[in-house]
Amino acid sequence: MARATDPFPSVRLLWAKTLLLFVVSLAVGAAVVGLSERYHTERLRNAVISAATSEGMLIQQRLNQTLSATHALAALVRQGNGRIEEFEAVATQLLPFYQGVNSLQLSPDGIVRQIVPLAGNERAIGHNLLHDDARTTEARLAIETRQMTLAGPFKLVQGGHGVAGRLPVFLPDAGGGERFWGFTGVLIKIDKLLQVAAVHKIVDKGYHFELWRLHPDTGERDVFARSSPTPLQQAHDFDFDVPNGRWTFSIEPKDGWRDGGALTGKIVAAVLASVLVAVLGHAILRQPVLLRRMVDERTRELAAYRETLERRVAERTADLAARKEIERQLREAKDAAEASSRAKSNFVANMSHEIRTPMNGIIGMTELALETEDAAERREYMQIVKSSAHSLLTVINDILDFSKIEAGKLRFERIAFDLRRTVAEALEPLGPDAQGKGLALRCRIGEAVPAQVLGDPWRLRQILLNLAGNAVKFTERGEVVVSVDALPQADGSLSARFAVGDTGIGIPQHKLADIFEAFSQADNSITRTYGGTGLGLTIASRLVTLMGGRLAVASEEGRGSTFHFTLPLEPAGAAAPVAAEPPPAAAAGSGLHVLLVEDNPTNQQLATRLLEKRGHRVTLAVDGREALDKVMAASDFDLVLMDMQMPVMDGIEATQRIRRFEAEHGGRRLPIIAMTANAMAGDREACLAAGMDDYLAKPIRVADLAAKLAACAAAARPPGASG
Repeated sequence: MARATDPFPSVRLLWAKTLLLFVVSLAVGAAVVGLSERYHTERLRNAVISAATSEGMLIQQRLNQTLSATHALAALVRQGNGRIEEFEAVATQLLPFYQGVNSLQLSPDGIVRQIVPLAGNERAIGHNLLHDDARTTEARLAIETRQMTLAGPFKLVQGGHGVAGRLPVFLPDAGGGERFWGFTGVLIKIDKLLQVAAVHKIVDKGYHFELWRLHPDTGERDVFARSSPTPLQQAHDFDFDVPNGRWTFSIEPKDGWRDGGALTGKIVAAVLASVLVAVLGHAILRQPVLLRRMVDERTRELAAYRETLERRVAERTADLAARKEIERQLREAKDAAEASSRAKSNFVANMSHEIRTPMNGIIGMTELALETEDAAERREYMQIVKSSAHSLLTVINDILDFSKIEAGKLRFERIAFDLRRTVAEALEPLGPDAQGKGLALRCRIGEAVPAQVLGDPWRLRQILLNLAGNAVKFTERGEVVVSVDALPQADGSLSARFAVGDTGIGIPQHKLADIFEAFSQADNSITRTYGGTGLGLTIASRLVTLMGGRLAVASEEGRGSTFHFTLPLEPAGAAAPVAAEPPPAAAAGSGLHVLLVEDNPTNQQLATRLLEKRGHRVTLAVDGREALDKVMAASDFDLVLMDMQMPVMDGIEATQRIRRFEAEHGGRRLPIIAMTANAMAGDREACLAAGMDDYLAKPIRVADLAAKLAACAAAARPPGASG
C-alpha cells in the first residue's frame, strides 16, 4: 500500500523558512532605522554648520566694529597733534557707538595715562605696555608692523575674560619723518562682546558653544567662553581671523548628534515587527495558497516602501542643491551689502574731510582776523573766510541737490536763454585754475547750434561746470575742450550733443560702469589726492536723465576721458519767457519797513545790518507769536522776512495765521519771504503752500537778498513813481 504524500513541508523546513523570514524582516527593519537615523543626523549637522557659520561671522563683525574705535581715537590724536582736548567727554560720546567696548584708553609713549570709564580700571593707570614682560609681545608687534594688535584674552579684575586692541599712532616730527606717539586702545569684555553678538540665541535653540584659540606660546586650547560645564566632544568649528591671531567658534547639539530615545524606540519597533512577521509567516506557511497571496502583498508593500525611500532620498538631494543655491545667493548679497557699506563709509569719511577743511579755514581765519589790528590784513583774512564759506556751501548744495533728486522734488525751468553765453559762464570760474596748471581751456560750438533755446540754463550750467571742473581737476598737462554740436533728427527736430574732453589721468575700463553711482569713485585714492564729495558725477548724470538725455563716458587710463550727453534742442520762439537778470538793488529813496522774524541773535544782527545798510527800516520779532501780534497791531509793514523753526510758534503756523487774519479783516496781502536754513527737498514747497510769497535759503547771498528787496520795493512803489 502506497504512503500518502504530505502536502505541507516538514516541521524542520517550516521552522527554517520562518527563521529566514524573521532574519529578512529584521534586516529590512535595520535598513529603515539606519536610513532614518542618517537623515536625522545629516539634517542636524547642516543646521549646526549654518548656525556656527552665521554666529561666528557675527562675532567677527562685532569684534572688528568694536576694534574700529581705536581708529577713531587715533584720528583725534592726529588731528590734535598728540593731544585730545576733553578726552573724557569725547570718549563718553564715542562709547555708545561701540557697544562691545568696556573702556577706551590713551597710552602716550606706551604708558596708560587715560581710561574712560575709570571706575574699575584704576589699576591699569601707569602700566607701561612696552616694559619687558610677558604682555608686551603684542604692543611691540604693533609698533613693528604699524598695525593694530589684539592682546589677550586674559582674566579681568572686574571678572570674566577680556582682550585689548591697541593701535600704534605715529605723528610727523620736525625732521620730516614720523615719531611714535603711543597707543590708542580699547578693552573688550568677552561676555559683553558675546552679548552684543546675541550668542544666547544659539543656546536657546538647543546648542552648546565654545569660543577659544590655540595659545601662541603653548599651542594648547585656550577657552575663554563656553555655555557647557564640560568641554565639547564632537563640535563643529568655525575659524575666523582676528588681528595677529585666529579664534574658533564651536557648537554642538545639547542632546548629542543622535536622538537616543527615538533610536531605541525604532530598534524595538523593528525587532517587534520582525517577530510579528515571523509568527505570521509561520502560520501562513501552513497554507501554501494563503502564503503565496500574503507574500505577493508583502512584496508589493516592500516595493512601494522602497519607492518611498528612493523618492525621499531624491527630495533630500534636491533640498540640498536648493540650499546650496540659496547660500550662494546669500553670500553674493552679503558681499554686495558689504561693498555698499564700505563705499558709504568712505563717502562719509570723505564728506567729513570736505566739510571740516573749509570749516577749519573759517574758524582759523576768523580768529586771526580778531587778533590783528591791521585793516588790510584783516580784509585778507575775511576774504579767505568768505572763500572757505563758499566752498562749504558748495558741499552742502551737492548734498541737497542729491537729496532733492532722490526724493523726486527737483524742479526745472523752461525759459529762453543764450546757449553760447551759458556755456561760457560755466567755464569762466575754471579759467584761473586751468591757467595756474598751464592747461588750455577751449570751447567749440557748432555753427548750426541756435543762439536762443528753451530749457533750464542754470541746471545746464551746473552739469557743464561739474564735468569741466572734474576735467581741470584730473588733468595735469594738455587741454580741456568743451564742444557743442547740433544733431538733426529724423522727425525734423534738433538735439544738442555736449562733450567735455581732457588729457588727464583717465579711468580704468572695469570702473567705468560704477562712476555714476552714488558714493562711488573710480578709486578711493582719487578722493584723497584730488578731493571732492564723490556726488558730482551722480548729480550730473541724474540731471541729464531728468532733462531727457543720458550721460556716458569714453576713457583710456593715462590718456584722458570724454564725457558726453545729448539733450533735445528746441529753438526759442519770439514769445518765450527769457531768463531774467537779477533786478538792481533798491535805490536810496525806496526803503522798506521790514518785519524780521528770527530767534537766533547772530542771524538777527546779520540781517538787521544788511537791511539797514541798504536803507530799510527793521522791526524785530523773536518768534511767530510776536510776529503775528505785531502784524495785527500795525499795518505799515512792507515785507516780512520769516524764519521757519522758532520757539513758541514756527514760521509755517505764523504765516497761516497772518493769511487767515488778512482774509477775515479784508486787509492787503503782506509779502512774506521765507528766510530759513531748511533747505531740504520739499521745504520750499511747504513754505509756498503755507502762504509765503518767496523763499531764501540760508546762508543768505547778499545779491539774492538785495534782488528780493528790490522786487518788493518796485511792487510797493506807486504807479508812475521814479526809482
